[in-house]
Amino acid sequence: WMSRYMDLVRFHSQFQHTDVPLTYPPNCDLALWAAEQRKQYKLLLRGKPSKMTNFHLQLLEKIGFQLKDSEGSEWKLRFQEMQLFRSRYGHYNINSKAGVGSEELEQWVRVQTEQQKLLEEGKP
Repeated sequence: WMSRYMDLVRFHSQFQHTDVPLTYPPNCDLALWAAEQRKQYKLLLRGKPSKMTNFHLQLLEKIGFQLKDSEGSEWKLRFQEMQLFRSRYGHYNINSKAGVGSEELEQWVRVQTEQQKLLEEGKP
């Protein structure tokens, strides 16, 4: 955790914000880690099991890390993750059970595909 946090501190020092793009060349996984911190924070707020500790929370707040998603940020993150997947593997065939991509991304793509089909059929 501390290693990724230090990556985030370096990113913050360089860019003066903590909104890490998924395609950040020196460390593409940093945006995924940041999203995971937001997810763990949400779990903590809901009283569910979370890996977020008070110590982690204090460190993230110290550098101004946005713990709450901005509107649409989850969708944007998944879209960026899908683009990164395509650039790494050359296709969009996400299969988490085969170890290619995450379950979250696989589910997101499935929902987007279903929504597109409904839209094409003129259904809301």
